[in-house]
Amino acid sequence: MTTQKTKALNQRNPSARTAVISLTRNAQHHLMFATRRRKLGIILAMLLVAFAVLFATAQINKPHWQWIAQVEPLADGRTLRAELLFSRPRPDGTFCERVVDTVVEEKSAARVAVGVQVYNECAPFMSWGRVRSSAAGHPYTVDVRLRAPLGGRLILERGSERPIPIRGESPRYTTGKPMLLPLRR
Repeated sequence: MTTQKTKALNQRNPSARTAVISLTRNAQHHLMFATRRRKLGIILAMLLVAFAVLFATAQINKPHWQWIAQVEPLADGRTLRAELLFSRPRPDGTFCERVVDTVVEEKSAARVAVGVQVYNECAPFMSWGRVRSSAAGHPYTVDVRLRAPLGGRLILERGSERPIPIRGESPRYTTGKPMLLPLRR
């Protein structure tokens, strides 16, 4: 309303003036209440986004496929002893890592894929950054069973398809490809 109309209205009807003032106060209160609601909504949305970012960037401790250092065929020809490298044992002699699953995929007459799934019991459930293990390199062996004797088949790591060295053999013959060694000067 313009000021001239308000003055005219006040002169004619004094109760209209109080109605306009109360209407203005109600509008201000309503706007203030809406602003509080908006502020609360914005704060809740920001908290929701912050939690989503935290959970999206967190590394959840779950079983993973462990790197296999080498395998050793046992006397029966169907059993492979896979050597894994774990962290330092706890004071009671047990390891933090626990073997959850072993997988053998006999892909063809020339290749066998072997995988060992491990869960780290000492790592926190969720972490933001790397969980450091102490002095990895302590050997741990797991036996896996083949359906058919190994023979001259190539042994690959499940998932990465990395050739796994066979204990006692030259790595050159276990990879299926000749290895190029750096020249010493």
